[in-house]
Amino acid sequence: MTRLLLLAFSLVLTVGLDAQDGTSPTGKDGEVTPTRNGTEGIKNVLVSGSYDIAPAPPSCADTEGDGRLNCLSTEVLAAVRKRMDQGAQASGPHARPVSISFAIDQFGDMKDIRVEHTGSSELPKKVIVALYALPKFIPAKKDGASVGTTVSISYPYEALFVED
Repeated sequence: MTRLLLLAFSLVLTVGLDAQDGTSPTGKDGEVTPTRNGTEGIKNVLVSGSYDIAPAPPSCADTEGDGRLNCLSTEVLAAVRKRMDQGAQASGPHARPVSISFAIDQFGDMKDIRVEHTGSSELPKKVIVALYALPKFIPAKKDGASVGTTVSISYPYEALFVED
């Protein structure tokens, strides 16, 4: 009986302490501001790596901080939407988000694109093609020097098919 109580107490304590842990990964993450163009359900944008200024597409060069991350997320979503077949939405699973991650090296080249989604095997292919069509990024900066970073964005499945 004592062992059972000790086990239960340690589980409760572990879960309680973990729930209060406010640490984040080494990168900076920013909540994306909801907009009216179908991006309300965007969960977050996470840029991991050591940097002072986050990477961005050329169209987001004038933005800073969370606005820069929001702009990056919006540009990636717009590029993906251009490649999506609007009629394909009905056939896909809607419950799971689509997670996109890619590396941007110190020269602004996008590499190592990964798309995670349970469902159609065609969706990741279309997303990868759309991302390679994006212009070269402005790389992240650390102490004035360009550095490589990894960008991770989660979109609700439906957001990929909403037209602007």
